Amino acid sequence: MSENSMRIVDRFPEDALLSRSIFVFLGCLIFALFGIYLLRQPDSAAFIWYTNGFAIAAITLSPKKQWPLLLLSAFVAITLANLVFGDTLILAMLLATANSFTVATGTYCLDKAGAVTNPFSRSRSFATFFITVVVLAPLSGTLIGGASLHYVLNGNFIDIAIGWYLGDVIGILSITPMVYLVARRSNEYPKSFTKPNAMLVSALIVVGSGVFLKFVPFPFIEIAIAITLAGALLDRMSAFITTFIISVTLNILLVEHILALSLSPSTMIVTQLLIPIAAAMILGTWLIVSSSALRQTRKESEEKAALFSNAMNASVIGMVMAEPEGRLVNANKSFIDLTGFEQEELSTRTFKQMLFPSDRDSIDASVYQLKTGAVDSYQKELRFLKKSKEVFWAKVSATVVRDTWTKEPLHFIYQIQNIDAEKRIETERQIWSTKFSFALGINRLTVYELECHTKYISFSDNVQDVLNISPHAVHRLYEWMARIHPKDLAEYQRSISKIGETPVTIEYRLMDDNQVYHWVRDSCQPLTKDESGFNKTVIGTITDISEQKSAIEEITFASERTLLAAEVGKFGIWEFNTETQELIWDARMYADYHLENGQAMDVFHWKSRLLADDTYKLDNLLSPEQPLGQLVEASFRVTFEDLPNKRFFIAAYRIDNRRIIGVHSARSYNAVHPTPQEDNYASSPSPVTEGYLTLDSSLCVTHINPTCSVMLGINEAMVGQPLDDYVQFEHHGTLKPFSDFLPVSVTDANPIQQDVAVNTPEGEKLLVHLTITPLSNAAHYDVGWVVSVRDVSSSEALRNKLTYGATHDMHTGLMNRQGLDIALRGHIQELSLKHGEHALAVFRLKPANPLCDTLPMMVLDQVSKSASLLIQSSIRKNDLLARIDDLSFALLLRGCDVAGAEKVTKDIAEKLNHLCYREASTSIQLMALVGITAANEAKTHPYMLLEQAEIALLSAQKNADTPIVIYQEPANSEPISTGENVLQHIDDAIKQSAYSLLCAPMVPNEEGLPYWYQIQAHLVTEDGQLIEPGKYLNGLETGSKLNDIECWAFKETLLIQGEKLNEAGLNIALKLSLSAFYNDQLVDELIDIIDQSVIPTRRLCIEIEEGTLITEPETATKTVAKFRDAGCLIAVDKFGSELASVNLLKNFNVSLVKLDGGITGHIANNQLNRQIAESIQQISELLNIPTVAQDVRQNQELDAVRSLGLSYTQGPIFGPPVSLVKVISSSQAGLQFLPDTHKSVS
Repeated sequence: MSENSMRIVDRFPEDALLSRSIFVFLGCLIFALFGIYLLRQPDSAAFIWYTNGFAIAAITLSPKKQWPLLLLSAFVAITLANLVFGDTLILAMLLATANSFTVATGTYCLDKAGAVTNPFSRSRSFATFFITVVVLAPLSGTLIGGASLHYVLNGNFIDIAIGWYLGDVIGILSITPMVYLVARRSNEYPKSFTKPNAMLVSALIVVGSGVFLKFVPFPFIEIAIAITLAGALLDRMSAFITTFIISVTLNILLVEHILALSLSPSTMIVTQLLIPIAAAMILGTWLIVSSSALRQTRKESEEKAALFSNAMNASVIGMVMAEPEGRLVNANKSFIDLTGFEQEELSTRTFKQMLFPSDRDSIDASVYQLKTGAVDSYQKELRFLKKSKEVFWAKVSATVVRDTWTKEPLHFIYQIQNIDAEKRIETERQIWSTKFSFALGINRLTVYELECHTKYISFSDNVQDVLNISPHAVHRLYEWMARIHPKDLAEYQRSISKIGETPVTIEYRLMDDNQVYHWVRDSCQPLTKDESGFNKTVIGTITDISEQKSAIEEITFASERTLLAAEVGKFGIWEFNTETQELIWDARMYADYHLENGQAMDVFHWKSRLLADDTYKLDNLLSPEQPLGQLVEASFRVTFEDLPNKRFFIAAYRIDNRRIIGVHSARSYNAVHPTPQEDNYASSPSPVTEGYLTLDSSLCVTHINPTCSVMLGINEAMVGQPLDDYVQFEHHGTLKPFSDFLPVSVTDANPIQQDVAVNTPEGEKLLVHLTITPLSNAAHYDVGWVVSVRDVSSSEALRNKLTYGATHDMHTGLMNRQGLDIALRGHIQELSLKHGEHALAVFRLKPANPLCDTLPMMVLDQVSKSASLLIQSSIRKNDLLARIDDLSFALLLRGCDVAGAEKVTKDIAEKLNHLCYREASTSIQLMALVGITAANEAKTHPYMLLEQAEIALLSAQKNADTPIVIYQEPANSEPISTGENVLQHIDDAIKQSAYSLLCAPMVPNEEGLPYWYQIQAHLVTEDGQLIEPGKYLNGLETGSKLNDIECWAFKETLLIQGEKLNEAGLNIALKLSLSAFYNDQLVDELIDIIDQSVIPTRRLCIEIEEGTLITEPETATKTVAKFRDAGCLIAVDKFGSELASVNLLKNFNVSLVKLDGGITGHIANNQLNRQIAESIQQISELLNIPTVAQDVRQNQELDAVRSLGLSYTQGPIFGPPVSLVKVISSSQAGLQFLPDTHKSVS
């Protein structure tokens, strides 16, 4: 066992308390009796006290839990020894107590000194032992014992204390090292003391020291010399045993010190005699430790040298030593076998001479750095020359051995590993890799390997060429999945879960580095499995099939259109091969000729069905002489056995030298012959997309036009029958009779508008718009109904697209803030029926490094996709997740209280904290913050739940040590918000008018439209910076404070600056927040301000966010009416961020539509955003409402906005907002302040 491996204990068993107690008791009793006996002899100076040193060593090596009882044994032994020599019990116990203090203190100090290493093995550890155990430990016992003897003997306290202290010091130095080494449990301590030579040397040193002590005056130096000689000639334990014997001899001689030692002057105090003795003992023991350490170091060096030599000779890797000049001096057998040279031949060569000539100069720089100490080692792959002139590749590792003092290099040690076979294989692999890469490039394939346990994915080098994705852009599976189209992601996850059963091939859409989706085909299968049989690695290939997919879609589309046209036009399709005379008919052709489908058909049988006078027409159509690429038409009559003859029209087209294709129908392709109708409704032309039918008072069909017949799947045979017998109307998923859509009374009924679903003859559902107009006679009796049927499937698809785009995030496929608001309303309605514990948590991701506070848009999208996938994989099925901001997510935990929500969100946050965006050398570590609130109150509005969670989130942002915070309801005596200083600053700012009004222009995109200026209030800070209210009211009492700010803005704009604005003729827009809009008292106050202003209300526009209008529609209608009655225009802000309902524009009589910046801000490179913007523009154009594109930053976005026909543009591309005072002053100077240039901003 190594001395440093663990704490060394004595030789007794672990629980041998009785044996240790007897050992300590007897040892202390013997040494105490010996010491007291010598000291109490007449004129004795034998002050050396061995008892404490013995007890310290013996107790230190014992288990700590036994220390108190062992210390008690020593106390009893010392007390008994004093009683034996006639001391009183009190004095004996006082003296024993003094010694016990020394023993206790010394035991603790020796244990600490030996906690790491043997205190007698190194000079540093011995110094700790000397200072703590030898010097400091005896002080406490000296004070108590000296005072006790001074009281009893009436002697000089100083002399007594010095004698007591020095006796303890000499005794501890003499016996403690010996007992510690002899009594410890160790299998490695030297046993040479029992050898005759060691005993003889020890005896000579003891006898010699005894003679010198007896006859030489002041023999203190001789003591040190004798102990040093013991340390030099004997091992450590033998030296300490010899030292103990010398001290015992000295102590015996001190009994009659005046006779034994020739002292001069004779008046020397006895105790002062111990000082040089103690110094000699200290010097001697110190030299013993130093000699032992030196001997141990030499032994370890010799062992290491032998170990290195053996390892070098036995190594399977070639090793050779070289002098600094390069000459080889020692090589092992492996190196000799590798090179073929003998040892004598190697000694005449240098290391460079062993290398291939072209590689010799390549090591010069590395050798120089190794010599100068710039590097400690180097590795290279070099070619060597064997004695047979054969060349082989080897991996060389070089190190240097330096002189300890001068640091100059003594030898270089080279390790040479033969890698010739691996190198040749690697060369062959590179050749095949080049061939493989060439094959991949030709076939447009990229190869990937997926590590199943770590989800690490790697691609071949041509991934950039094949998929337009950087090889460094994707490293983990979740990063790859973030690029898959949301609609294909679920199928991808299901497919990869089947890997291992069979090879998997899947097609999905993948986003490249340019944010463009491509169709790819992914084929993969397991490569290796682990010991449990699970997949370890998966290999696969990916190829871009966008062109193939597009071609297939075009072919499919053309085929479907052809079949649809044939079905709608009721014509058959045929094909004829002029070389093989093969004739192919479709099902319609067989039906026209009343034949079974699939019956054998050729030209002869076809001509047999025609009148003889018309057969030549068919011969002309099928003739090989027919012009190529020219349409030929004809008509002929077909005969039937039991039916009259029927005329058919035919058109043929020759597409190549062999094939002729054509169509066949019972009607002409050039003219439409209308059928006479029986009533006035039918005599009017019928629009293609709108049908009509009439009903009598019993709701029976009286007439139906052809378009309606096609849409509803009814015909003229149903005239006179109830409509409900043939047509099923579905409204909101429920089948309803037609009568449910009619009014109770016809007298004052207006036309009824209703959207319903009907089943088409093909079995599909068709969404139609019904316009039901009542018919009544002069007496106002119900005589029937006129029903207009219009196909609105396409507009419904557009509405669904707008609704989905408004309630869902386009990048992650999750609900957005508006979708969450709707879901929370449904949740609150459920709460009113069923109570339970629920919680709402808001996650916010931000860079862990404050220097990376803002992230690029592409990074935001990628991180949000990764985070959404991670959160979705960690929640339950009934939980609800939404993306409410760039890097913010809301999670509704149903059936989970806030304590449970804290545990769930803690696990999710830990996973989110491992998200790290990497691109090339850039690495951005993210951290997650969470705010939680209870969602148990049925009366709580959805936006209040979000606000509570975001207030908790604000606390998490302020306290970095608490990333998850639960919202707590404030006490009645406490303010709602913690930002009292901020709110007080806002109040002071309003009183002191420390706000500035800035103008953001809305620039028209076409001539004839006026400019508008949106006015915003910004706080002026002490250093003159301007801050928007939303940035310093985050999480605070936003409602009341925003109301105060907006009221101030109205007064400042319309009253104080009103006359100047009127003179300038500027059109201005002021925005109202949700809290201000639904504050009736504030609205009335604002109306009064508008009435007092001199600005014409036609030049004043009130902006209201779409989400504000749909929060409480009935109240919003009344509030908008107030501003309308005052003459103001109404603008809907952030349109498209919520439900984007068309009815909203009509119901609120909107004057201006401002598209949400999330749509127009990325319109240039996002096809979905472009389609949504185009749809809103089309709807607004139909309603004659101008549109505004917000947050436009780039020139490409401006071009896209103008190409779509949007009326106005607003955003950073025209520069930052400008002071209202500057706009007014420019107008007063006769210069209209308009942005005449623009620039792209990031």
